[in-house]
Amino acid sequence: MRRISSLSLVALVFALMLTTQGFAAKNPADYPLRVHIFSHNSISHYSGYGGVRSLNDVDGEGRANLYENSQPRGFDFQYVCDERLMNSMGYETYPARWKKTNVELELLLPVSGKTCKFRVAMKDGIAYYKHDGNFGEEPAEKFKAWMTKYQYDPEHGQNTITKPTEVAASSLNPADFPLRIHIFTHNGVSHYATAQQTGPELVEGEGRANLYEGSQPRGLDFSYRCQIRLMDSIGYETYLARWKTHDKELEVMQPAVDKTCVINVAIKERVAYTNENGQVQLESATAFKQWMDKNRYDPEHGQDLPVKSTESAQ
Repeated sequence: MRRISSLSLVALVFALMLTTQGFAAKNPADYPLRVHIFSHNSISHYSGYGGVRSLNDVDGEGRANLYENSQPRGFDFQYVCDERLMNSMGYETYPARWKKTNVELELLLPVSGKTCKFRVAMKDGIAYYKHDGNFGEEPAEKFKAWMTKYQYDPEHGQNTITKPTEVAASSLNPADFPLRIHIFTHNGVSHYATAQQTGPELVEGEGRANLYEGSQPRGLDFSYRCQIRLMDSIGYETYLARWKTHDKELEVMQPAVDKTCVINVAIKERVAYTNENGQVQLESATAFKQWMDKNRYDPEHGQDLPVKSTESAQ
């Protein structure tokens, strides 16, 4: 009995030595990429006889984001692992490296030190996201903007999000917002982190507006994801605005909540929006400019209300 126990102990120590050597061979520095697994399924395969079974391998399919050179890329995958795979919790990611660029990834499983083979189908210009339990896909550049805003960069150790410090709009210089925007209509969906939260964590939606720049009207459609609810313009009022990225992103002041909101815009060529009897319609920007001149309406220069011209009696 004592000899059998000694042999068993030697075998166990030898096995642990082999396992430790295997773990040590996997240098995390050799896995510079990061993968966030949103969802996957799995089938476990076992081997063994006489009622004694051991896990042989696990395979399945899933969806994930790859972070490479600080850029997000969505992909679908098939995998084969020596152990069960887990979805990423929160914003955590797995270290990874290419075995064959855009075809096969190798993931490092930090707890066990083992690796997992992913055969991938990369999505061009698309990233996956999950918010409020809703899973979907969006343009990669939009997801990248979110990463930048919240300082999320798992390749460089930034594994959690950092909410940007809110700046009161009243502390900003109005002279730095030379443009004016009239919001005709928009919709918005508010998202809350908890049921007890009084204000939304995020509001997103779409709308239609006119931009006044160089005393010229330009119609635009826009989308937004902000920490505030937008308000439509009343009457002829406009909001102060400035370009964040010319012809792509506008930063708009919202005095009621003392905050700003960056909206993504699609400028319309040579047309402007107008509101006739509660109906938002498009008309020629030239015709709208003629109306502005006739009624001395120029919100960029303090003429915030139209003044009807007085026609002399014949």
